[in-house]
Amino acid sequence: MDIYRALWKEKVFDILVTRFTNLAEQLEKEGIPHVLLMPSSETILEHFHALLADIKESLLQNSLVACCIVKVPAENQSQETYDRLRKALDAFSMKHSQNILIRKNGPCFEVTTSSMEVKSLTQNYTQCLLSSELHKALPFPPELGWGIGFDIVAAYKNAKRALAECSRDKHHYTYLVTESQEMVGPLNSNRSISYGLQPDAHVFSLAKSLGIAAVNLEKLMSLQKTRNMYEFTSGDLVYFLEITPRSAARILLKLADGGLARPVRTVNLNGAGRPSTVYEIDFGPFLS
Repeated sequence: MDIYRALWKEKVFDILVTRFTNLAEQLEKEGIPHVLLMPSSETILEHFHALLADIKESLLQNSLVACCIVKVPAENQSQETYDRLRKALDAFSMKHSQNILIRKNGPCFEVTTSSMEVKSLTQNYTQCLLSSELHKALPFPPELGWGIGFDIVAAYKNAKRALAECSRDKHHYTYLVTESQEMVGPLNSNRSISYGLQPDAHVFSLAKSLGIAAVNLEKLMSLQKTRNMYEFTSGDLVYFLEITPRSAARILLKLADGGLARPVRTVNLNGAGRPSTVYEIDFGPFLS
């Protein structure tokens, strides 16, 4: 207060603006002209709604259920195999988390826990510690799919979708489907991306007009959003989309015909053989 009193006496200011009520009371006593800024009702309401949204998100995250389906490949199914897998799952639970429920369901094991636990075990959906440790403990590569949901039924359904993607993956990498229907994966891989399983109307319409699968457009858009990748060769599409070279070339040509891609240069990645054409892909407003 002393500094404001001195500045007022020296006529440094004509009026003081403050948002502190205790300072305003002192200024009133001293007879120093001032204005007390109070937040408007709109501002208070805006902050209140933001606080409620944060609380709701926190509660939802804490209430989400996670399920992982661990499947034994058909050629490895035997009682001995199931016993070894159960032992490996129990060892993982003892080592990393007690908040895990394990049960056998037909040819699969189901691992149930919380979504917060899964975020920790997967390092925010980038790695799969469970998959890595099971690969070390077992003589065969098990198939895993994680699912997150608002209840156990939804989590299990999403885990089945993730498991199906793992089965299609030639390396049997782990995948995860979130409560918002985002497919994340493959985990433990440099080609991991996140894309929507339910493309919006704009993406679906664009895919239909181009003659390209909507899921492949979703993956390409995800690569641009998350990795800032705008230049692709057919080899890049083979790697990230897990498609054949012929399909990759066809997608690039269809994008070029639709005005969404253009060849910018050629590169010889192997130092020999036929050079690859680099295409610049720009989805423009579809990424906004």
